[in-house]
Order: sequence, then C-alpha cells, then structure tokens
Amino acid sequence: MAERGFPLTRRMLKAFVISIIEKSGRSTLFNMEKGPSNKWVNKLLNRHLELSEKLPEQQDKARRRMSNVTVVDQYFKLLVDTVDSLGLPNKPNQIFNCDESGFSGKEKSKEKVLTLKGSHSYQQKVLVHGHITVHMCIAADGHVLPSFLIFDGCLPHRSFKDGVPDNWLYGSSESGYMDTELFENWFDKVFIPFCGTRRPVLLIFDNHDSHISIDLIEKAKANNIHIIGLPPHTTHLLQPLDVAIFGPLKEKVNQLSVTLGNLNKCATIGKAKFPALLSTAIDQTTTLARVKESFRKSGMYPVDRSIIPNSQLAPADFNKSEKTNKETTDVDTTTITSNELQESTILCHCCGNTISYVKEIEMSINEPTENPLVTKNLIPKSLADVLLPPANPSLAKKKTSSKIITEARVITGDEMLQKLQSKRDEAEAKKEERERKKRDREIRDTEKEEERERKRQKKEEKRNMQQCNQQITAEFHQYATCTKSSVDMVDNRRSTRVKTPLIREEFLQFDSDMEIIETMEE
Repeated sequence: MAERGFPLTRRMLKAFVISIIEKSGRSTLFNMEKGPSNKWVNKLLNRHLELSEKLPEQQDKARRRMSNVTVVDQYFKLLVDTVDSLGLPNKPNQIFNCDESGFSGKEKSKEKVLTLKGSHSYQQKVLVHGHITVHMCIAADGHVLPSFLIFDGCLPHRSFKDGVPDNWLYGSSESGYMDTELFENWFDKVFIPFCGTRRPVLLIFDNHDSHISIDLIEKAKANNIHIIGLPPHTTHLLQPLDVAIFGPLKEKVNQLSVTLGNLNKCATIGKAKFPALLSTAIDQTTTLARVKESFRKSGMYPVDRSIIPNSQLAPADFNKSEKTNKETTDVDTTTITSNELQESTILCHCCGNTISYVKEIEMSINEPTENPLVTKNLIPKSLADVLLPPANPSLAKKKTSSKIITEARVITGDEMLQKLQSKRDEAEAKKEERERKKRDREIRDTEKEEERERKRQKKEEKRNMQQCNQQITAEFHQYATCTKSSVDMVDNRRSTRVKTPLIREEFLQFDSDMEIIETMEE
C-alpha cells in the first residue's frame, strides 16, 4: 500500500488483523469490534525492527505518478551519456543546477516553543505578505552563484541593497514569479559571467516554460553551455536545490525573522529589508559541504542512480492482464476490482494515467456486496461509492488532450531548437491570422458604420424635407389668409369710393393692388 502512496496506519492495521481472524476462524482474545490494542501494535513494531512509525510527507498526485522507475532510469541514462560526452566526470566546477523558490510570509516555523500546559501558543508573523522569488544557482564543487531576487509589482521604493552583495541581481514581475524575460536577463548577467571560463558547462534545471526560449538556447550554444531539463514533478528527488538547500534556507529565514521580532513586537520585515535577511540566511545555510551533499543526495554528482532508492518510486511495470501474454513497452494492462464490476484499464508507464477502458467483465450486479471499509467501520456508508470507478466509462468526464512532457531532455539540442522555432512560427502564423481577422472585422464594422451613417443621413434629409414642406404649407395658408383679408379690404374701399372723398392717386394705388392680388391668386 505504501508503494501506491497510501501507507498503512494503525487503524487500518487493526482492521486487517480482524479480517484475518474472521477468515481463519481461529479463537482470539482480541475485541472483535475494536481490534488489537495499541500495546499489541507497539510489541509488533518491537519484534519487527525493519518497521517504524512516522508522519508521512504529503505528495501530490502528479509527483506520485512521475516518480517512477522508468522516468528516473531514463533521466540518469541521459545524464550519464551527456556527462561522458562532455568529459565532465571529474569536473564538478562545470556542473550547475538552478531553480527558484518563493517567500510569501506564510511560511510556518518547525521550531517548538515553551508554553504553559493547557494553553494555546501563538507566534506573531514578522514577514509581511507579498510574494518574493529567489533564483539560486549552485555548482557541484560547492560554490554558489549570486542570487536573483524577483519582487511582485515593482522594486521597493526605499533602499533595499544595504547589507547585500553587490553582484546580486534584482527584477520585478506582476506576480512576483519568474518569466522568460527575467530568466534570460539572469542568464546574461549572472550565469555567463560567474560560471567560470572553463568550457563546456552543463546546466541542469526543470522543464518549466519560463526557462526555455529560442534566444536562451542560441546564447547557450554560442557560449558552449549545455542544458538538460529534469523530468517534470521529480525535482523533490533529482534536483539538489530542492533536496537539501531550499528547505533549510526557508527554515533559517523564518527563524531569523522570529528572532528579530523578539526585540520589537511591532517590527515587520518588508520588501526593502528582506534581501538583507535572505543574504544572512544564505550565508548560514548554503555551506560548501551542504551544497556538495545536495548534489550527492540527488545523484547528480557523482552520477549515481542507486542513490535514489526504488522504495521512493512507483514501480515501472503494472500487473498485466491474464488473457494477454504479449509484452508492451509503452503501456500495460492492470485489473481494477470494485463491488459490482471488474474492469481492465490501460495505464501509462511514464505517468500512470488511465488511458482507456478495455472491457467490462460480466459479474452479478443483482447481489450487491458491501464495501469492506464500511464493514470495518473505517468510513461511513455515505462514502462507500466515492472513489469507485464509474459503471459506464463513456459517462466519465473526458479530459482534454494536451502534450505532456514525461521525461528528461537535452534543451540545447538541435531537435529542441527546431521544435521551439516551429512553435514560434505557428504562434506567429496564428497571431497573423488573428490580426487578419481583426482587420477584416474592423473593415466590416467600418462598412456597417458607414451604412448606418448613410441611412441616418437619408432619414435626416427626409425629416428636413418634411419639415420644409410643413413650413411651406403653413406659410401658404398664412399667405392665403392674408390675401383674402386684403381682397376684402379692397372691395370695401371700392364700395366706399364714392362716399369717401379721396384723391386720384389713392384710387389708382388701390386698383394696382387689386390687380397684383388677382394675378397672384391665379
């Protein structure tokens, strides 16, 4: 069970003992409901000195899958071939490992404190929240290259280089993590100047995308620097910095910060003061002997595959189906048995993922079998079907297919450079296609906008025409009204022409007005 990532606990051990007794039918003094006592378990451990009881280290699923014999063997074979071809078996000063680790102010101290019995003990945080990444590089002969600090957002506004070596490098990113531009900057300003003048040089780091670019590979090849990428999710076993450097370094940073807090409970260590604290912690932890030991524990130098015990790795081969006798190199078939059905699946040698369901063996589902974990009171009945495989594989959630790196690789090789170039060309082609579609969309939007503008202008012209017509009609009605009034007035004057003593010129003017009005009416 430990090989599967689920070590046996005392509770599970007691359940197994009860099952063995029930199956054998032997008489026992054990309580069949509670199982053996803790005293019996302690005596069992004393009789079998090869067994010990310890707290397990948490490991995510990806690390468990990739930490298998096949992946590790492939990495060491590649490492041996590369070291021998470069002539570096006895040149530890030309073998380097680099990686980064983050500090967020949430690190927990492993140091115990003294307190009164029955009371809670709290420890105030001294480091402020915010992400700071430190990128370190060490050599197999024990020397350490200048560190590279990456702040989130921007560099501290106050002086932050006091008490720090002058050759340290500083940068910033939006998230405080490493990116391609920052890594290339570190490679140019730190690694190439400080890795020494002897060539060739071997640099080993993880396969993260931020560490790999065409410009970096071209600069490395120009300086006779060879790069190997570690298998993904295996740095806890194969990378010296993760094996023996970053853990003690973080513990020392937390210890120093707490010690400083004892003098002033209101003091906090911000971004500007953190580099000095980190520099002190690096000086106290990354000693010559510890750096050499980290390379030895990871098997990187001297190159030693046997330093990684198989007990820490998943097996290379899975149980094959009884109906097939053919040996496979990439995948094997294993049988998974549940309460109601038995299914065979294809599992990948490298990552351990289930690739596909093969078949379903007919079993009686009309007679359900109770979950043994429920029978032994290890889990409640409501959780009996949580981790069982789905009865209908087609209804299972399908994962999106993606290209996953499953082994170590030479990053400075021509094949990798061609892949990156083709990837860049594809990205540029996609970018050009997106830009073309964007331009076409803008043209269509412009045409639509012009069409809308033309329609709007036509509507405006039509509305203006209607208003003009209405105005002309109103003026005509007003003019007609005025004309009628004028005619009535003239008729009245003519009728009173004899009665009113007017001069000759005034009568002539009335006659002229009358003729004009009649002409306009016609």
